[in-house]
Amino acid sequence: MLIALLLCGVALAAAQSPTPCNAPPQFEARFRSWDVSKNFAQQARMAYDETNRRVREIEEVEIGKTREYYDVLYLHNMNREYRINLRTQKCNSSALTRAWIPFGVPPESKYEGTEVIGPVNIANEHITVEGFDGTTSEGGHYFGTVSASSCVPVTFIYEDSRVGRFHRSFYDFTLGIADPEVFNIPSNLLATIHNARRVQRERERESSMLVVLILAFVASAMAQVPQPCAGPASFTGRFRHTDRERKFFSEGKIYYDSVNQRIREFEFEDINSDKAVYDKLRLHNLNIEYTLDLKTRKCNVTVPRRGFRPYGVPPQGKFRGSGTVGAVGVPNEQVTVNIFEGDFAPKEPFFVTVTSPDCFVVEFGAYASDFGYEHREFYDVVSGITDPMAFVPPQECISP
Repeated sequence: MLIALLLCGVALAAAQSPTPCNAPPQFEARFRSWDVSKNFAQQARMAYDETNRRVREIEEVEIGKTREYYDVLYLHNMNREYRINLRTQKCNSSALTRAWIPFGVPPESKYEGTEVIGPVNIANEHITVEGFDGTTSEGGHYFGTVSASSCVPVTFIYEDSRVGRFHRSFYDFTLGIADPEVFNIPSNLLATIHNARRVQRERERESSMLVVLILAFVASAMAQVPQPCAGPASFTGRFRHTDRERKFFSEGKIYYDSVNQRIREFEFEDINSDKAVYDKLRLHNLNIEYTLDLKTRKCNVTVPRRGFRPYGVPPQGKFRGSGTVGAVGVPNEQVTVNIFEGDFAPKEPFFVTVTSPDCFVVEFGAYASDFGYEHREFYDVVSGITDPMAFVPPQECISP
């Protein structure tokens, strides 16, 4: 009798767990990704058509940067790729340089849990998402989050031998394709660029007559642009971390105290894996870092590997734009974020995404030559420290 009840309960729990869902087959969105090989963040607009396997990506050019920017059209059913350099206006046509990657949840994926992006305890500043993880039929590893009710992609991470590592965060997601000509081939694309250049030159000539008026409005415009913000002085939440040294994604719980420069991270242990996971406590004001191996229970006490980096927007951060995480126009399926980027030092770029208006960190990425690439996403964040013992060193780390 008891066994029958247990089996019934297991079946009911399985039925209640979210299952892989179908993302919208056509959509337009903005996305942000990190190019590890070039060590910079890419921001672009895209149109996606899963039915006909077509993708158009137009990078958002940042004034003052010297790197190249591209408008790329991928036509997978035709095995063609058209790439236009937005600086030189030169177009290159070639066979596809990357495999087709559908942005939905693979049917082989397993439900990992429900998460909240943004501060849990602040109304209208968070969105609920569901996480899925698994290995696809092609042998690639997938992890992603989608909005809870409409299956809109929010975070997409995929890695296999064909495409390498592919990681994107989506913003300003809208259903359908607004411009039916967005997938037209290069003759139309180049004409569009040339026309845009001509219009730009005409506007530049006209603008020379309006310099005085423009200057009069500069102060007002600057006041409206979001400025770097420190974010909450302390918070408790969960994180997902790209650990390139150990070559896997770690997840865990974080306690963060910027006033006293203290951070505690408990990585979640996978009982089915032999990978090492850690409990880390960094006390920057005391110049001490405790690292406890949660499998062997051995503790290592050192100085912090790097200086304290606050999980807000550094003063040198430059505003790159605002966006909406989730589906635009869908009630309770979106949260507004601001995106900043800058450099901690020469050749050490960073980017950070925070909620608006309360500046809770959503995503953080940075690169340094001595530590490599670091990327974190934050979930289920609440202001303050929920555990008063969070910054007490582990017992194994305290000398007898």
